[in-house]
Amino acid sequence: YQRRVHGAQYEFGDFSHLPPKEVRIAVGRVFEAERRFQVDCIDDASELFDALLQRLHKEQCGHEEACNPPCLIHALFGSNVAVRSGCGSVCGGGADIQKFSFSTLLHYFPATTFALSAASSTELETRLRQHSESDVQSCTECATHKGCVSTLVKHLSVAPPVLAVTVVWSDSEVQRNQLVPVVAGIAQHSIALERIYGLTAPATYHLVGLVTFYGRHYMCYFLNREASWLLFDDAKVRVVGTWSQVADTIEKGLQMPILLLYCKS
Repeated sequence: YQRRVHGAQYEFGDFSHLPPKEVRIAVGRVFEAERRFQVDCIDDASELFDALLQRLHKEQCGHEEACNPPCLIHALFGSNVAVRSGCGSVCGGGADIQKFSFSTLLHYFPATTFALSAASSTELETRLRQHSESDVQSCTECATHKGCVSTLVKHLSVAPPVLAVTVVWSDSEVQRNQLVPVVAGIAQHSIALERIYGLTAPATYHLVGLVTFYGRHYMCYFLNREASWLLFDDAKVRVVGTWSQVADTIEKGLQMPILLLYCKS
């Protein structure tokens, strides 16, 4: 009920933004039984984003399992990932066996992949793909060759309209020299998804928003229709300007990017 009231106030009233305090209380009540995301408790924003998407899916479909046809949430964010095992170079057997598949709404990559991309002038997709394929296992098709391993390769059946990427940090605080290369890696605003996962058709995405974290506080930056970046800081909304100005604000404030949102072209 509260979510509908807040939505109606924003859509039909004179409000320029959703009231942050009331929204925080509403979120706490939604997850009260699970004791998650409660008022005055610090929780991860990407976990909240994922939990809210899962809750909206459950309310629309009536269950937590994957939906077919997809609900609105899975139609926008859902990715069906098939994991295949490819034989290593030692034996050259070339075995290609599908191991398992799963559905996800968020894609997780460590902050170091973005930093390494900037530091080595390597395209971001290359680093993200290397991380995606970093899991290996012993090759069961050619056990006679010692040291032969198979790489677990991920394939997407469909490219979602919105790509949500969680940036995983090893600590809750960061130094400027650690932050700057990560922001530089994120500065590559477009991503060719077929170069990260196996896809049958090209799918290019552009960065349109990100959530950052500093201390006990979260902030959001989003690109508007005039190609200017806006900063959402609780009830305060202001124009930052260009991406260079956004990067400068993030670096000076030691804000850690934790959630990136890309839209498909």
